[in-house]
Amino acid sequence: MRVLPFLILLALFSTVVMPGCTVAPSTPGEEWYKKGESLKSMGRYEEAIAAYDKAIEINPRYSRAWCGKGHALSALGRNEEAVTAYDRAIEINPGLLVAWELKGDVLEKMGRYEEAIVAYDKAIEIDPSFSRTWYEKGNVLKGLGRYEEAIGAYDEAIKHDSGYAKAWYEKGDALKALGRYAESDTAYDKAWEFGYPRT
Repeated sequence: MRVLPFLILLALFSTVVMPGCTVAPSTPGEEWYKKGESLKSMGRYEEAIAAYDKAIEINPRYSRAWCGKGHALSALGRNEEAVTAYDRAIEINPGLLVAWELKGDVLEKMGRYEEAIVAYDKAIEIDPSFSRTWYEKGNVLKGLGRYEEAIGAYDEAIKHDSGYAKAWYEKGDALKALGRYAESDTAYDKAWEFGYPRT
């Protein structure tokens, strides 16, 4: 009869007093993924790719490993392969913001601007408050001469991060291209106020 209260107390103790003692199961391939991230941060991209490949071999649906591989491939200038890796990450996890954003970066680098805008728009759908995505979209639009749209994108970046010096500066360039010099000067002043280097 005394065993039942003891078991109840033991169950309470293990869930309330010792919650940190339980070990959460790790993702299959996680150790290789972490190794890839470490190697990538050191600029050892070929080795990082090999580590990501090991993680993917263990767990082919490890979207973050595919994304890390894409980033390392891009750093080596292997952009088509990077896009393929990002596409695989997105296929597995369509809500992986970083995959959409980095795919946009690579497509922009490759001069595939309309595709880059689509990728940035997907990232913005996932998190409309992520200012870097708005900034990058603004850069692509500005590069295409779509200055009004670029200003709108920079304004969104600034709305979510009022101290985003690069966004203020690029907004100044877009305004200047439209001949809106007073507004342009104000944007440049804000950029310098937030630490953008004066040229």
